[in-house]
Amino acid sequence: MVYELPPSLNIDPQPFLEMVGKIQAEIQKTLSWSLPVSDRELLTGVSKNLDQQLAEFNALVPATIQQAEARYQQTRSDFVQLQVDQAAHAKRAEEVLAEMRADIEKSKLAAAAEKAKPKFVPLRPRKRAEKAPDVLPLAPGQELCDLLSHLSPLAPPEVSQPTRVSGNIWENWGPMGLPPTHLDGETPPPEGETPLLDELHENSSPWS
Repeated sequence: MVYELPPSLNIDPQPFLEMVGKIQAEIQKTLSWSLPVSDRELLTGVSKNLDQQLAEFNALVPATIQQAEARYQQTRSDFVQLQVDQAAHAKRAEEVLAEMRADIEKSKLAAAAEKAKPKFVPLRPRKRAEKAPDVLPLAPGQELCDLLSHLSPLAPPEVSQPTRVSGNIWENWGPMGLPPTHLDGETPPPEGETPLLDELHENSSPWS
């Protein structure tokens, strides 16, 4: 609802001017009579003063009243417009609040719907039942030995010669550092033995 200010007082100076005009007419009528000098001078002064005041009034008051009326009418219009703007702002504020409430309700509904959705649970592989390991039957040892002896007969074990750990540094050396050889058809020394140093000097040494 829009409220309006009351209309202006509609100040009209015309009745006042008419009243002043009547006073002036009465003064002029009185001055036409036969009066004492002092009374005539008094009435003449009053008449001149009224004329002067009336001229100032006509120059100032009507324009002032007109300006005041225009300002008051503008104030009335501004007052009405202010109420219209306030009503529009209040309406817009209600609309914004309604939109905010609707958004909040939508958010609540969306959150509830999201919460109501079934949660994804990753599939887990099923645990296989443990099975006892298969026990292989062991073959008798004799069968394995017979099979291996059939595929590859065993060679007779070698008899290792005892390692010689004592002797002279020149033993087991041939001439000029070569391995020992058979001399003059003699029977070579047994394996692991070398001819004597004298035999080496007599038969194969370059210095003999």
